[in-house]
Amino acid sequence: MSSTASIDKLELPNGIRNIGGRTTAGKYGMSALFKEAGTGTVTAAQTGVVSFTPTKTTGRYLIGGNVTLTSGTNTGTVSFVVNYVDTAGTTHTQDILGMIKADGTLVQSGTGSSTDWKVIPCEVSIDGSGTAISVDTTVTGSVNYVVCAYIMQLA
Repeated sequence: MSSTASIDKLELPNGIRNIGGRTTAGKYGMSALFKEAGTGTVTAAQTGVVSFTPTKTTGRYLIGGNVTLTSGTNTGTVSFVVNYVDTAGTTHTQDILGMIKADGTLVQSGTGSSTDWKVIPCEVSIDGSGTAISVDTTVTGSVNYVVCAYIMQLA
């Protein structure tokens, strides 16, 4: 004879911070996010907007985010880039992820003023070296912007 238990309501005010021995960085519930971060308004390139060092096993991760150009006087561009080591052991440095504006415009670098650019999510496969996956921005010219980024494990 087997017995089962039922939980009608489970409250975890601090969310779940560890799943299978892996620390999550999600804010609510059982988030699969391993890392997410954002900046206040910045004017220069940002290194390590978000960074995650995986265990020494191969895996797949989804990387994405958002770039909002905040100033009415922007004359430059911002790019959203990712760094990682793929399953073949090739180091990827400053790979540019495409961005899309609300009207469907696709770009490699965001421009304009008071403009919101959604980063097109990108899946990467990593080797088992335990090398960090990181997101940076590159900037040309003069810009004021806010960037948010995430790294989520898929497998």
